[in-house]
Amino acid sequence: MRIGLVQPEVAVADFSSNLRTVVQEARACVDAGAELLLAPAQALDGAFPGGLSTRSSFMLHARAALQALADELSVPMLLASFAGEPDERRELPSAYLLRGGNVRRVKRTVRLFGKRIAVCIGEQSTPIPGSADVCVHLPMKSWYAEQARDDAQHVARQAQHGMAVVAVQAVAWADGLMLGGGSLAASDGTVRCLLPSFQRGHAVWNTENSGVQEGPTLRTPQILWKAVCFAVRQAVQQGGYRGVAIAEASPRAQLLRSAACSALGMRGVHTLRRVEGRSVRMSCAELQDRAWEHELLLLSGASREDTLCGGSDLMDAGELAPFGDLYESEIAQLSACVGLGSQLVHPSQRELALRALVDENRSPAEISLRHGMDEGMLRALMRSMARTAALCHTFAQPVVVRIRRCVPTLPRFHRLME
Repeated sequence: MRIGLVQPEVAVADFSSNLRTVVQEARACVDAGAELLLAPAQALDGAFPGGLSTRSSFMLHARAALQALADELSVPMLLASFAGEPDERRELPSAYLLRGGNVRRVKRTVRLFGKRIAVCIGEQSTPIPGSADVCVHLPMKSWYAEQARDDAQHVARQAQHGMAVVAVQAVAWADGLMLGGGSLAASDGTVRCLLPSFQRGHAVWNTENSGVQEGPTLRTPQILWKAVCFAVRQAVQQGGYRGVAIAEASPRAQLLRSAACSALGMRGVHTLRRVEGRSVRMSCAELQDRAWEHELLLLSGASREDTLCGGSDLMDAGELAPFGDLYESEIAQLSACVGLGSQLVHPSQRELALRALVDENRSPAEISLRHGMDEGMLRALMRSMARTAALCHTFAQPVVVRIRRCVPTLPRFHRLME
């Protein structure tokens, strides 16, 4: 059986655009010989619809989009959607089979082409080995670097039990959460087909072929770079900006400018010079005023360490911090990845301590015992983090009156990692 993987780029509640994207990729799979099409759970509804999914109008529009998609397809397709009746209330979307212009809801398994196909949405448990020939995963969780590698390993482990496993995910960005795509298929414990993250695309995988389809290697710096560029481009498009502005005094302005140029082109990137002789708060407010005057999105170069410990005076200046979830060592890896520096910075003691305190949620005594760090230094770092959190709540952010659109003045940090 030849399975077509559709990995679209989608937007929340933009049914017409999402439908057009899915149809284009589906037709490309059919032209390549696909017998069954698989699309993500967010293919038509858009990623992270939130409270929209409970509105009757949203569900009716989703139902109409499903029917329109079924009318366009010449081969069966499996996907998930919040489509339903006005009185329905569901936390997760339901799986649907589109076949011959008909839309049918699938509870757990469906039989197609003489094979039993199990459908798992979100975090639903996988079927018992032997109960299905093919297991289709439609994940709905936000993306971060380690998860992409862990998901590939998890799918490969599941495929060791004689069941082909296919995971299909959309490419989207909304409200600081990201879906990076990276759809894949595995059998016999080996990943056979892999689509690149943060890119719209498609692939056709033959379940009978034991060969590995050539594809990009999963490398963390490249994936992080795609995530940064993708977040900048989506923020500009969704906010209706003409481009981005970067503070010239930012310590990571060169890398930030390279990411913005890769996402928008050189014409969409502008540099703002800080006003000398003014306080930090006045300078940040001046930068925001200038960016708004030219309808530009102001980017901040703050890293995760700056966010936690207040190490950057421009942390409050930008509406989007593309490096806001990256440590210094990861930013150095990005610089080497794009050719801006050849030396990788090893994690410092402060970075290792922050990872243990924040990411691993360990106590200072436990970190000191495990890693041999000075407990006094760890407690001083915790006090610095507490002061930074208090300052963020004590001092008011610069207020900019906006007329044409309502965009929050507080910094928005997209989540590359959790």
